[in-house]
Amino acid sequence: MRGEFLLLSSVRIVRSLLLLTFVISSCSLFAGNPHTAIINEGDVVTHCLDTTALAPDTPAYIINNCPQSGGESVNFTLNENTWCVTYEGTNIGGQDTACVILCTNSFVCDTTFFYITTLPSPPVVTDTILINTTETLCNINFPNLNGTATALDNFCGGSSPENVEFTIDNTNLCVDYYAAAQGSGRACIRATSDLGSDYIYFDVVVRMPEPEFLNAEVEVGETIEVCAEDLEIFGGNQKAKSICGSSDFFGAEYIKSDNCFRVEGLEEGTDVVCFTVCDDLGICDSIELEVTVLMRNQPILPVANDDTFDANIGQDNVLTICANDDINAMEDPILTIVPASDGGIDSQWGTSEVSENSCEIIYTPLDLACTQTDSLMYEMCTSNGCNRAIVTINITCEEIQDTSDMIEVFSGFSPNGDDTNDNLEIKGLENYPDHTLTIFNRYGSQLMEVKDYQNDWTGTWNGADLPEGVYYYLIDTGAGSHQSGWFVLHR
Repeated sequence: MRGEFLLLSSVRIVRSLLLLTFVISSCSLFAGNPHTAIINEGDVVTHCLDTTALAPDTPAYIINNCPQSGGESVNFTLNENTWCVTYEGTNIGGQDTACVILCTNSFVCDTTFFYITTLPSPPVVTDTILINTTETLCNINFPNLNGTATALDNFCGGSSPENVEFTIDNTNLCVDYYAAAQGSGRACIRATSDLGSDYIYFDVVVRMPEPEFLNAEVEVGETIEVCAEDLEIFGGNQKAKSICGSSDFFGAEYIKSDNCFRVEGLEEGTDVVCFTVCDDLGICDSIELEVTVLMRNQPILPVANDDTFDANIGQDNVLTICANDDINAMEDPILTIVPASDGGIDSQWGTSEVSENSCEIIYTPLDLACTQTDSLMYEMCTSNGCNRAIVTINITCEEIQDTSDMIEVFSGFSPNGDDTNDNLEIKGLENYPDHTLTIFNRYGSQLMEVKDYQNDWTGTWNGADLPEGVYYYLIDTGAGSHQSGWFVLHR
């Protein structure tokens, strides 16, 4: 066994000496001229040697005669079946060399050199944006740039694939990018300074709108609005289409103007309906609406909430009580002041009484009550029941202000066609030409917003008469102040 090993070793030594002798003395036959290439980290390239010059002989083996010159920036692999050389860039930038020798059994050999340079991988900046939107990337960090950037360019020619449109803004050294189609895109952003250049890859993923899930409760016979506030479509002419059928428990009608649904409770139970909403850009979002319909077995009590007001000495102060209360009934509430003898609170620094308008309390401080704090309790009742709340009153000593510029909203109107009190009338708006009037129902849903109101509203919404009841208003005077309150619509 030892003798056989010595014999094999001797053969290998002789073959190596013959090979070395031939390499030193021969000229290039078939392996080709030196092979040079520049690759990036992770790139894998295969180059096959030309063996046609060996005919009729064939290659027998291939070796790398300088393995110590590779393996840091480039890994070389030799294939003895295909006579190809594969090289792969590592994560260390630089140049490596392979000395590739191809020989036949008769020791006809040739040598070629591979000079391969691996470029260090640039940083990759990523972002995800919604389709049909535009974003901007500024203050880009180029870690290997010497000096201050003076210009940017996209040297890979745009996006591949063309799902993202990149635009270079060299005035601000920023990149604008528009999401044109679902998918991803890459820009190769190069910064140039007086001392050189550096670059990064900018990868952008374009996402589609995310579904929106809505939940609501409604009573049998009740109609409410449920709005989708986060739809991610931006084109015009939006249209909704039902995609999972209707419900036996409730009706749902899409209101195009504000992406809301008018939901009417029909029968006790829970169900889900689904809609897609599409714009004229061909982009669609989806809405899943789950509604629970309840039977009204118990009346809904009014909810009275505590209030805090300022009251001035020397005048009757009108405190609008119901503005922050939930009446929960299609009727005017009845207010009473609850004395201490009935579990309430007696005023210590003034007198109070309920005005003719059911949601107002008139409070008159005593002359010596300056800077004092007073309180009272009121009870709000409807046909469904009663609830109580406390009113805190901070008494001030300011002089009575001139009321010539005050706005007065009439407490009620009755649009019944008798030419008497048919419109909501507001006095004093002519003193505020830039005012805006907004009206809400008792659920907080906006019914109307109008600039320069002309005292011409007759209690309608989308062409239909609103039911009678309490409604709320907000007036933006356009001069830096606001006024809010309530009024009653009678039928």
